[in-house]
Amino acid sequence: MPGTGDRDERPLGLPAFDELADEYAERVLTKAHNAYYERLATLSLLPDVGGKRVLDAGCGPGIYAEKLLECGAELSCFDVSKRMVELAIRRLAGRAPVRVADMNAPLDFLEDASFDIVLSALDHMLEPLPTPEFEAADPGDYVKLQRRPGFLCLRMKRVKRT
Repeated sequence: MPGTGDRDERPLGLPAFDELADEYAERVLTKAHNAYYERLATLSLLPDVGGKRVLDAGCGPGIYAEKLLECGAELSCFDVSKRMVELAIRRLAGRAPVRVADMNAPLDFLEDASFDIVLSALDHMLEPLPTPEFEAADPGDYVKLQRRPGFLCLRMKRVKRT
């Protein structure tokens, strides 16, 4: 568990995500499920983002972030994978801040009540749910970042361990 020293503090799947980041970033743009179903469905859940402060939590290679910027959002992004962050920085070309951060850790680099919309559209979880280690399964950390009224959109696809 985080902070106990019982195991490596990094998410279990992080090395694989860093290793596969480039291939994922290339495929997610055209893979039918992502391009024509889940991304469109998730974006359709959001209110108008024009002029709104939006947090893309777990931004991956910046696919959602790019679309949010095109729609006029004032955006901040983070991801736990260093390589995904590098890809997002390249994709966004300085149009939004992107940093490495773990949603299992306190998000104290973000100011409370500073976002109109929080989006976390995770294609794959780095940790299985539910576990005590995955504190972000409780949306409380995201809720405190929202202005009132605010909008929270959490989409998680759990990878089942065998």
